[in-house]
Amino acid sequence: MMSCEKSYLNRIHRTAFLLDTEYIDIIRGNNQNAYTRKRKILLPHIFMQMLATTGKSQKNEISDFIEQVDENIEISQTGYFNARMKFNPDALRTILHDINRDVYAEKKLLKLNDYYIMAIDGSDFLIPKWRDNKEVWKTKLHDGDNDPVMGSASSIFDVINKCIIDISINSYKYSEKSSAEDHLGYARDILPQGSKMVCIFDRGYPSIKLIDQMLESGQYFVFRLKANDFKRECEELRDDEDDKWIDVIYDRLRSNHFREDRSFRIKLMNTTYHLRFVKFQIVLNDGRTATEILLTNLSETDFDTESMKELYHLRWDIESSFRKLKYDLGAVCFHSKKPTFQEIELYSQLIMFNVVNRIISLCRVADAHRK
Repeated sequence: MMSCEKSYLNRIHRTAFLLDTEYIDIIRGNNQNAYTRKRKILLPHIFMQMLATTGKSQKNEISDFIEQVDENIEISQTGYFNARMKFNPDALRTILHDINRDVYAEKKLLKLNDYYIMAIDGSDFLIPKWRDNKEVWKTKLHDGDNDPVMGSASSIFDVINKCIIDISINSYKYSEKSSAEDHLGYARDILPQGSKMVCIFDRGYPSIKLIDQMLESGQYFVFRLKANDFKRECEELRDDEDDKWIDVIYDRLRSNHFREDRSFRIKLMNTTYHLRFVKFQIVLNDGRTATEILLTNLSETDFDTESMKELYHLRWDIESSFRKLKYDLGAVCFHSKKPTFQEIELYSQLIMFNVVNRIISLCRVADAHRK
């Protein structure tokens, strides 16, 4: 356990001592005067304290960290807050990407049929009510001032290796499909060149534009369809058919939704999409059965009909990861009222979430039969 823990945490330590050089521009963000003077507290200290939060009050968190560091750091709570306020939260997202790129470059992580199995989904969280937070996070549920303040996060998650590849922190109302496009781009950049990846999506994500983009970039997908998604094609599945490749064609009427995007509409009307529809039955909690249909471009050779059902079931791990992150690790128990600090807290917790999961995945029980 110690070797796997040190291997991963060493990446965090190495990153901390690159902050003043490789990461300084993105840390400064729009404030290029930040962190230019001689400071009472160094950037590595600020970074490591962000990751070391344990749910106590900010005052106690800072006091505990200084005691653990065992260095002569003399700074007030206000001074520390002012120093941390200058830290651009986007730098933490970049650091998350770089650490993931380093981990996947080892090529020791698990795959299924030579594919990395990813899932994309989002989750909402409560934000402390303070000043203009409702406007910042664009929360508007009902008329009146009693609405809670809500934010959202969207992520792409490796469901086998339990690793958050990328995450975006968004206002309450955001475009899931636009976030999905961004996640896929980051994932392509992070995974080793030539890697095969299949991404699993729940209902709400299917879009012919997203499908077109994934086909263009050679990516594999599995979409769970709603009743009205690709209804014309789903009706081609007879009662005795549960797995069929179908040509998806868009005429002028069907492509009318994209009339504002003229170039894509022209492409759509001149392209035939050969896609696979997989139908199966599931048993609901009350004992009733329901029909589910998946849309994919995976071949039957790699994933047959029964494997497709099991593959989609893996998507549940992204749901449980959000639950662990929010409640087990306390990622939504914010210390801060200001949006910048809230983003810093969330990104820091995400980095540590990956650290914890990586340590768990690398540890082995020496004796499976011991009591």
